Amino acid sequence: MDTPFAHYLRTNNAPSADELASIKDYLANYVRQRCSVDSDVTRLKQLLEENMQRQHNLTKAIEAHRSMASSIRRLPQDVLRRIFSYTLPKDHNAVMSVQEAPMLLGRICSSWRTIAWSTPQLWTSIHIPVCIAAASGSESSEDRLQRIVRNTDAIKEWLSRSDSCPLSISLFQEPREEWIRHVAVEFIFPSPDGFKGQIVYNLIQVLLSFSARWKKISFEAPSATLALLTKLMEADVPILESLKLESNDCGKIPAVFQFGTSGMSASESPWRAAGILKANQLHALHLSRMQGTSSMDFPVKWSHITQLCLRGHDRHTGQSLILDIPRILSVLRECPHLKTFFVKPTPPRVQSVHSSWPPLNLDSLESISISEHDAGVSLFRYLNLPSLTHLEYQGSSSVDEHMPGRELHTFLLRSNVSIGTLSLDPCSLTPEALISCLHLTPSLTKLHFGEGYFSPTYRVNPLQVDAPKNRSISLQPLNDMVLEKLTPTAGSVNARCLCPELVSVDCETGVSFSDQVLLSFLQGRSKRHLGVAKLSRVRVSFNRSESDAVQPELAAFCRQHEDLDLQLKYTPRVITRSYSPREGLPSAAYNIFASPV
Repeated sequence: MDTPFAHYLRTNNAPSADELASIKDYLANYVRQRCSVDSDVTRLKQLLEENMQRQHNLTKAIEAHRSMASSIRRLPQDVLRRIFSYTLPKDHNAVMSVQEAPMLLGRICSSWRTIAWSTPQLWTSIHIPVCIAAASGSESSEDRLQRIVRNTDAIKEWLSRSDSCPLSISLFQEPREEWIRHVAVEFIFPSPDGFKGQIVYNLIQVLLSFSARWKKISFEAPSATLALLTKLMEADVPILESLKLESNDCGKIPAVFQFGTSGMSASESPWRAAGILKANQLHALHLSRMQGTSSMDFPVKWSHITQLCLRGHDRHTGQSLILDIPRILSVLRECPHLKTFFVKPTPPRVQSVHSSWPPLNLDSLESISISEHDAGVSLFRYLNLPSLTHLEYQGSSSVDEHMPGRELHTFLLRSNVSIGTLSLDPCSLTPEALISCLHLTPSLTKLHFGEGYFSPTYRVNPLQVDAPKNRSISLQPLNDMVLEKLTPTAGSVNARCLCPELVSVDCETGVSFSDQVLLSFLQGRSKRHLGVAKLSRVRVSFNRSESDAVQPELAAFCRQHEDLDLQLKYTPRVITRSYSPREGLPSAAYNIFASPV
């Protein structure tokens, strides 16, 4: 600072009386200069604010005029409608959420809302969750009930917008005893009794009013709710092609409610004459844990069926679907055009062998999923599948303690089929059994390790846990030995390994191999060898933390091979109970019965 009094700065020395007068003169001069600068700052601030406002106004004007000249404004409505159709989900029905299409399209502008609301193709699919369990947040059960009431009117409006288009509808109702009781009462008595029962009854009635346009239908609900569908006649569902009915009853159902009508005998079960099962166009059928009948005496036109999924009840009860090998084979004999078959038999009370039964030839069958139980003879023993390309197996380790998966191995050994996709429950096999099976699938291109279509983690439903019991062997077959067998020999011109055509690997459970062996596998399969295909996709979920020693090398490998679709997860999946409009939707990998058109 330029001042003759600098020697007083940063000290506690006091100036003399003469110096004090001079200091006051200097101070007055500084004050005058400060006032001048303040005036300039105020003027410049005002000028800046004026220019910032002008800048804002000009920006708005530019954006407004640019939007006027944007290409999307000039698009014909039919083109815009086509673009809107690509915003719909591909692997499940549309959900009732303003965060997703088609509802999201109505939140952009009034023009888009008018177009979206008047485009029937956008409203041809819907997923409906009926859940009242209190969420983890502030939402109460009563709040959920009120939402279902509001949604019923919204569903009617949604489906009305679809005009005359075929419909794809999926409904998931959580398995709660109070729902079962109220809905059953309403089916018995014309006058609905009880607020909660009235809600479900009204919702189902809305859906039934659109039955003439049902094309793909999926209902996972208590058996009393499913029984409401037996009111439909064959003529009520003229274009129905795909039907999924899954009973998710929890606990024991009172006998008076088992069939949906009071005092009904097994021979009078409404499903024995249900018109919806007689639909002439029906070719994809899923029946799971059905109540009200212990047999497969359904009025289905089996010769029309090309996709079939059957799941027996998990325990023997008086009037639940008992699905044993004789009944399964009896149905399969009536399905000459069957291409896809998923089955989970009812656990047999006693193990029985029917060696005299001749194998059944299913020449058209291309995809099969079999879930074994702790006892009994495998269905594989009785099937000849010459066209099989996709195989899924979920077994029990206690079927044969000496060699889990023996029936699968025997089937592959005698079939000599070209399996392209193999999906296995890793807890069903030892590493040795797994390697033995992989030796018999040299044409394999896709390998999946997970719990399969019928496992508890197939959908997020914490209220219903169906965990396997009585497993006598703890298996983690995906160890270093298995992965090393799939790794081409290093330094060899003609690399040899199992499954040389493999391009896709998914490991969801049962993983126990090390990061180092995984890295060697990725490196060995990262380029095409003579007779060995190059990997294009790898998914691995570990139930442990990553290895610090190998992570830098894995990261470097990922940077060098960006064309490889690689995902490694080291944290377990956490299931929360907060409400979601997606509750009850199946996994995309197995959704073959309720996918939208």
